[in-house]
Amino acid sequence: MKRSRRICLTLLASLSLAACDSEEPTQRAMYLSQQECIDDWGSVDECEDDDHDGHWHGPHYYYHGGKPHYYSKKSGSAMAVPGSALFSRVSAGSTSPRAASTISSSISRGGFGSSSSSHSASS
Repeated sequence: MKRSRRICLTLLASLSLAACDSEEPTQRAMYLSQQECIDDWGSVDECEDDDHDGHWHGPHYYYHGGKPHYYSKKSGSAMAVPGSALFSRVSAGSTSPRAASTISSSISRGGFGSSSSSHSASS
């Protein structure tokens, strides 16, 4: 009886740890100007300058329940796009009319307070 309980607990612990470290598919919109990015996301804090080619990138975003959610640079957590931001009106499967292009990306999330990282690839 002890042996089977130990195996069960070991398996449960392994699955829990695996769930805490995952890579989530996201997208990022690329803008030709900072103002276009601010118009979409409602804050300069969520817009990132690409030092290499003069473009601006919005935050990593994904759709949940048909509504856009994003990873805030300030808090590092996922949240719904605020209704005051124009991007809140962009439906799943389409892109913002202000964005020059959209980039497929992903965010690696580790558990227990570890830092996140992002990876992207052009599409």
